[in-house]
Amino acid sequence: MDTKRYFEILKLDSNASLSEVKQAYRDLVDVWHPDRFSHNPRLQKKAEEELEKINMAYSEACSFLESEERLRFEAKAEGMARREAEAKFHEAKAEAAAQREEKTKAKSESDIDWENRVLCADGRCIGIIDRDGRCTECGKTLKESKEKVESHREDHSDYENEHIDWENRVLCGNGTCIGIIGPDGRCTECGKRLV
Repeated sequence: MDTKRYFEILKLDSNASLSEVKQAYRDLVDVWHPDRFSHNPRLQKKAEEELEKINMAYSEACSFLESEERLRFEAKAEGMARREAEAKFHEAKAEAAAQREEKTKAKSESDIDWENRVLCADGRCIGIIDRDGRCTECGKTLKESKEKVESHREDHSDYENEHIDWENRVLCGNGTCIGIIGPDGRCTECGKRLV
């Protein structure tokens, strides 16, 4: 028997709620209870058959609605979680775009002198020290980044093996390159010779 038929037995529309199904069941049990027909065995038998259909319809309708409600609840919870995640994503995306725009604006406003630019003292950072005395990438002052490098050198002896004089390094003359001139006279990034 299909679900629609169970609701018909209970005299309900197929979009009835669980509470409506329960109320309809109680009403039909009151009407068709076999004890009401104890004076007439034929009607009592008919009431038993009808009550059996009502019990089955009630059980199936409740199971259907409980599983449907659970699915709706799960879908609603999943939808809420998805909407929250999407909102956080869009918020983070907007924040990142604003930060990029701010950095781009700061870089374009600073009128960088590429020939005399000062790199961040942290050798792993690609930023340059801007007019405000802070690195355009990591935000540290020259003094803070030097302290970080010194601290790192103390903690990692392999720093001594790099053979780079971080204090006196020479920047690549190409304005778009982030490399430094190595001992062989070539840029460590683009490979061009110092002009």
